[in-house]
Amino acid sequence: MPVIAITGNIACGKSLALGSFKKLGAYTIDCDAIVSELYKREKIKQKLKKAFGTCSKKELAKLVFKDGVARKKLEAIIHPEVIKELNKEIMRARKKHRCIFVEVPLLFEASLASIFDFIVVVRAKRKQQIERLMKMGFTKEEALARMKAQAPLSQKVKNANFIINNIFEPEKVEKQALRIFKQVGCLYEK
Repeated sequence: MPVIAITGNIACGKSLALGSFKKLGAYTIDCDAIVSELYKREKIKQKLKKAFGTCSKKELAKLVFKDGVARKKLEAIIHPEVIKELNKEIMRARKKHRCIFVEVPLLFEASLASIFDFIVVVRAKRKQQIERLMKMGFTKEEALARMKAQAPLSQKVKNANFIINNIFEPEKVEKQALRIFKQVGCLYEK
């Protein structure tokens, strides 16, 4: 049973790809959703308040995208918890599902590639990423700071088993997802 990571950089369309695999019958896991749940836990809130004086996701984002040291400090708190929850979720899913796709935005940055059978990288043009982030309410400077905080997309592509080229046309992403779904040996689940 393959466990497949979906990664790429911010605003490349990872969630669109994950949704395409879910439509095909795969069990899906979203690491951003895991992170959101972790931020609600009292133990995590206390650690964040102690380290940063706040546990507000918005305030932390402002801080860590300006300061690489602060980002590493935040990752040291959050990443081990995400990995623990992700492993639990994969183990539960393996009992019931034949194909698992996991959206992992910081797959390479968090050194998680080794736990997956295949890696799918979703890529988009830099200009599209910036435009999409600005439509989401970020300034161009904020968009660039977020993009800079991640490993270069070209580096991720080199480590991919499969690539989805996203020009923000869902039907094209779905066609590429179907091709990958077949190539990794996933069967349609009922």
